[in-house]
Amino acid sequence: MLGRAFTIIALLAGLAAIVVTQFFVRPHLEQIIETRDLNFTQWKSQERRANNLQRDLRETETKLVDTEKTLEETQGRLTSETMRADTQTQLAQTLQDRLRKTEEDLRTSQQELAQWSALGLTVAQVRGLIASEKALKEMNAVLEAEKEVLVKVNKRQKDIIDDIIGPNDPVPLPPGTKGSVLIVDPKWKFVVLDIGEQDGIEPRGELMVSRDGILVAKVRITNVYADRCIANVLPGWDFGDIIEGDQVFYER
Repeated sequence: MLGRAFTIIALLAGLAAIVVTQFFVRPHLEQIIETRDLNFTQWKSQERRANNLQRDLRETETKLVDTEKTLEETQGRLTSETMRADTQTQLAQTLQDRLRKTEEDLRTSQQELAQWSALGLTVAQVRGLIASEKALKEMNAVLEAEKEVLVKVNKRQKDIIDDIIGPNDPVPLPPGTKGSVLIVDPKWKFVVLDIGEQDGIEPRGELMVSRDGILVAKVRITNVYADRCIANVLPGWDFGDIIEGDQVFYER
């Protein structure tokens, strides 16, 4: 009887142990297992992420090396292009200077050509003058010695005048010198006058230009011929437009 009681107690104890295991221990174990599995999954995820980051880091380092190499090459090309640009700039400046000099020479040539055209001489007349000059040189060969003496005298007189008035100062003209304007070139600012060497006109002489008693301009003589001369309008003295027929006169 007592043995049966112990057996029943043992069965009840085992049954209680089973109940405790099923309802208390098992859920706790399942939670532990679930937590373990979750931690394992997260660890695997972090491991994959770390591997990806490691791979990205290697790729970034490779790209950085390539970028630095490309930057060095670009800087080299930039330096080369900068030197080339400097050379091209210097060349362009040289060409610009040459162009400016050429334009100045062209303007001078055009002005000289315009002055020749203003004289009204044809090519045939110029050739005739050249032939006449050659003949005169041949005819006057016997006067060469006297000419040399006159040249020396003139040079001494010119030196004296230059010492007195300076090489760039106006040359005095005969008192009472008067004339009129034959031709006007407003573009190149010069005029042709009807007075010349036979009237005592000399280069660097200056004349006033007037119309109806009103001062129009002041000109300086540049080229002198037998019966006419060419003069340029002085800057700052062009008070009005010069026209053909305007009067010129010398004023000390």
